[in-house]
Amino acid sequence: MKNWLLLSLPEITLSVLALFLLVIDSFAGKKLKPVVMGVTFLTLLAALVMVLIPPFGGRSFGMVVHDDFSMYFQAVSVISAILVLLLSERDESLLGKSPGTYAALIVLSILGVFFLSSAEDLIILFVGLELTTIPLFILAGYLRRDEKSSESAIKFFLVGAFSTGLMIFGMSYLYGISGETSFLALKLWLTAAQAAGSSLSLFTVGIFFLLAGLGFKMSLVPFHQWVPDTYQGAPTPITAFFSISRDAGVIAVMLRLFGTFVNPDILGLQSLFWVLAVATMTVGNITALRQENMKRMLAYSSIAHAGTIFIGLVAGNETGRQGVMLYALAYTLMSMGAFSVIIAVSRAKNSEDISAIQGLSKENFPMALLMTFFLLSLAGIPPFLGFFGKFYVFMAAIQSRMYWLVAIGLLNSLVAVYYYFRILNRMFFMEPAGSLPAPKNEFSIEVAAISSAFILLFLGIFPGHLLSWIGDHFHFLP
Repeated sequence: MKNWLLLSLPEITLSVLALFLLVIDSFAGKKLKPVVMGVTFLTLLAALVMVLIPPFGGRSFGMVVHDDFSMYFQAVSVISAILVLLLSERDESLLGKSPGTYAALIVLSILGVFFLSSAEDLIILFVGLELTTIPLFILAGYLRRDEKSSESAIKFFLVGAFSTGLMIFGMSYLYGISGETSFLALKLWLTAAQAAGSSLSLFTVGIFFLLAGLGFKMSLVPFHQWVPDTYQGAPTPITAFFSISRDAGVIAVMLRLFGTFVNPDILGLQSLFWVLAVATMTVGNITALRQENMKRMLAYSSIAHAGTIFIGLVAGNETGRQGVMLYALAYTLMSMGAFSVIIAVSRAKNSEDISAIQGLSKENFPMALLMTFFLLSLAGIPPFLGFFGKFYVFMAAIQSRMYWLVAIGLLNSLVAVYYYFRILNRMFFMEPAGSLPAPKNEFSIEVAAISSAFILLFLGIFPGHLLSWIGDHFHFLP
């Protein structure tokens, strides 16, 4: 068996799983839902093992790299897929008629993250990005009879198509200048042009438009307008999946591209990156203050977190890269956990407004306690893993002497604390609104929420092993 076949075994496994789910769905539909879910969970767990215990590292066709860095983000994406399927397990509107199709779309989206995190070529970057996003277009409008779901899918699709056009336009410049599509060719051309004193203006234009396309996928300001409406209109488990499936792959490819191959300082783009990080954090947090819908609030919160994660890329050092890796795992668990509580509350009270969670501690104290864990971690308060994600990102900026960026980031964190604690205040110090039934515990949601909370708390109290592992495995394959 050739090396490339062994290296690509996780991707091949997920591709076969997606095709199997689509085929079985066309014949059996909802009759085989237990089989569909069982096969999907077992295969995802097998893929996770393959990713975490690879036989060796290497490259496939000079376009895809298999190293510890890519495998880390692939593992995060598989974990997010397992959690979102747990959140969807009892939702008949998602898994009632076509469970295979729904599960296949989730699998295809994380398959795109696999390609993104391993990309060393513009073609693979484009394929990975579209494979991640196109299933999300469908999933956003999965509730076809729901006007909000359809509206969110249309907005997401239109803005996504526009950003893809910008990205391809930028890629065409880069290909026309360097004559190749590999990241290495871009680096060699940039080095030669700098040594010869040639103009870098066209190359900078290409990178600028490529960044615009990636910025949409990562919801950086000013490419964030689609996020709140899409988050609110999409089915809640899919809303939880949005930020994770996009950010994990996009931030991985951006770290690889701008951390190893294309130095933003040479192109004079460092100030632009700085402004993007500040604008994204600030707009996300300030707008989240005024939201009364929990999903919209977490949508703007996700924009703010994208800006904070982006600081690790702006810092451009090893600590920043480690911080981004840590933050990616923390945000996956925090987001999935918070949305699991929102799902339980909205099913009982048929409302996603913040008022629905009012008095939750008196109705279902364990659920309120879990939500407290997730909100404290999102706010970056110890002893939760979210604190260490922010700490490492800010420390990376300090090491790069970006003191103003750190100051603005800390001020934004204080703003975030306010609207997260507003929810805590309503849960513990207010009476339940109305006479609606209390949220009930559901086994699959309990598993997702409790496991997420446990990992956040355990790794927050004992972060040494994870930090040591990341320190040893964050390096790119030479």
